[in-house]
Amino acid sequence: MTEEEITLIKLAQRGDVRAFGDLAANYDARVMNLAISLLGSSEDAQDVYQEVFIKVYKCLKGYRFQSDFFTWLYRITVNTCLSYRKSRQRKRALIPSSIEDNPEIADSLPDCETASPDDEVIAEEMSGLMRRAVDDLPPKQRAVVILRHYQQMKIREIAEILGLNEGTVKGYLFRALKSLKKRFEPYYRMGEMTNGM
Repeated sequence: MTEEEITLIKLAQRGDVRAFGDLAANYDARVMNLAISLLGSSEDAQDVYQEVFIKVYKCLKGYRFQSDFFTWLYRITVNTCLSYRKSRQRKRALIPSSIEDNPEIADSLPDCETASPDDEVIAEEMSGLMRRAVDDLPPKQRAVVILRHYQQMKIREIAEILGLNEGTVKGYLFRALKSLKKRFEPYYRMGEMTNGM
């Protein structure tokens, strides 16, 4: 944490709204990207984004510099997203919105300039399938996969953010990847059959 950030936090803790605004501006894009990744909808992410910063403002006086501010903020964001998603599922009792429809989320498969049109279509289909598969994971597993593979975080950071020990995070990640592998097994078999011809 920089000295400037520490100063902003201390000023915001004393009620300086301008300092809080500057502090929030330093993190607003990352909070929004994480919310979109976890919720799969820009509209839902906007709602949660506002809720996150309201919670941060209300709870900032309780922040004790025991963990990095970024970690503390991400923990609030992840927990708020998980709560929001759970409440939406209860209210609607519908399948949660898919992250497939959100152009804000980077494709999980790389773009290749030399790809044929067929390869591009297949890559696009696989990307959509992967996003839907991640979206269908249980909430904690989904959060771990997104933080690890989309947000490029270390296991230790994920554990801090989710308030779990590293072994539990690794367990969630293992189960999620096992589930994804099982879901994509038929595609691997199809690929082996077509490559063997």
